[in-house]
Amino acid sequence: MTRRNLSGKISDAVAAAVAAPARLAFYHGVLRDPAVSALINWLAEWADGNDRPELRTRFLAETAARATSQDGPGLHGARLDAWQALFIDRVLYDANPFTEAAERMGERVPGGLLRLAADDLRLLGSLYIIPDLLREELDPAGTLSDLACEPPSEPDPLLPLREPIVRRLAGERNWENLAPVLARWHRRAGAGVFARHVAFRWESQVSGGALVPIRRPHLVEPDALFEYETERAAVFRNTEKFMQGLPAQNVLLYGNRGTGKSATVKAVLHSFAPHGLRMVEVPRRALTDIPAVLQALEGRGLRTILFVDDLSFDAGDDEYKELKAVLEGTLEGRPENVLIYATSNRRHLVEQRRSDRSLPSDEDVHPWDGMEERLSLADRFGLTVIFPPPDQGTYLSIVESIARRRGLDVPREKLHKKALEWTVWHDGRSPRAAERFVDYLESELRYRPLSGEETVSNRRT
Repeated sequence: MTRRNLSGKISDAVAAAVAAPARLAFYHGVLRDPAVSALINWLAEWADGNDRPELRTRFLAETAARATSQDGPGLHGARLDAWQALFIDRVLYDANPFTEAAERMGERVPGGLLRLAADDLRLLGSLYIIPDLLREELDPAGTLSDLACEPPSEPDPLLPLREPIVRRLAGERNWENLAPVLARWHRRAGAGVFARHVAFRWESQVSGGALVPIRRPHLVEPDALFEYETERAAVFRNTEKFMQGLPAQNVLLYGNRGTGKSATVKAVLHSFAPHGLRMVEVPRRALTDIPAVLQALEGRGLRTILFVDDLSFDAGDDEYKELKAVLEGTLEGRPENVLIYATSNRRHLVEQRRSDRSLPSDEDVHPWDGMEERLSLADRFGLTVIFPPPDQGTYLSIVESIARRRGLDVPREKLHKKALEWTVWHDGRSPRAAERFVDYLESELRYRPLSGEETVSNRRT
């Protein structure tokens, strides 16, 4: 096929694709991808009658490099070659005025914004189909088809939300018709990095502070948690109210270490992420940055929980004052789309010393006011959920449940005996101790020496 005898359909697609860089209103970020840029460069030369094989090779190489990288597209639910997966990925996760407005308003975005987005999508759709239309000229060896998209190795809570829109883009030839569909999708999934990731960490070391995606968050399925149903139900119910836009409380999860406080918060994210919940972990050392964190999240369409794990303060720390101000409500106010969930092993979050109870020196005219301010921090959380340490029967029940789920066939009396011995030498009684014990038990039962010979470490439990 030569440039002179191109069909009308192909000719129109080529013309639209070549014009895309100059005519896009919003989706310029898509064109900044090296593979997309390489394709446009090759196409512009090819349309002018210049055969530049080095540009073609660069396009194929850039596409292959991104398709096979650790942070590749990872799009599934449709039969996509490497180029299709890469291009749809860049379109879905582009952050621009249209996608960000759609996150807040969905199909209620202004009509002019929707029309401009439709024009962009028409141009992008033409660029998307070029490798398929010009396969003989661009990819005669079928390199793109040979690069299959592997499924993600980690669980992805957003996969059910993403699959339908990927299938729609892959099967639709007139992308301009999909502007309202994408607007609805961004309302549910978010825009830019918030559509791609569900968990973030606030990094105060970055200039001015920044939200950094957690690429492989440790998510916990609620079914993997045992006991403490009443405590978890209170946290989940509060979160569900939050997701529905009803009044909800900041939550303090208090209890002994290993009782499942942090796991409960991670299970909340696992359950509600597909419905638009995101989570930002704020290290204790960065609590003074909370106003900056709130500013970064304010105005977004998604709801976000700030997660502060293992919260406690020494008597001389002042970071708690910033948190206390946010919990109480400053003049500026906390954004309605943000809550704070914190875990702690201490009921009184600020350390209190015996010396604080004695009459102090003349350094403070009103010393009791200062002590009361520190001790009242926990009371500023609207909901406190207590995770008490399990008694022996509860601990053994947790051990049995985990062992049964793992398919471990161990006599009940022997299982109990070993589980109680574990508490003496390790973490005491807690769900975490039960899980670590079963981990150890499973490895001992299933271990086989590489040499096939009996060794000292090959003793059975």
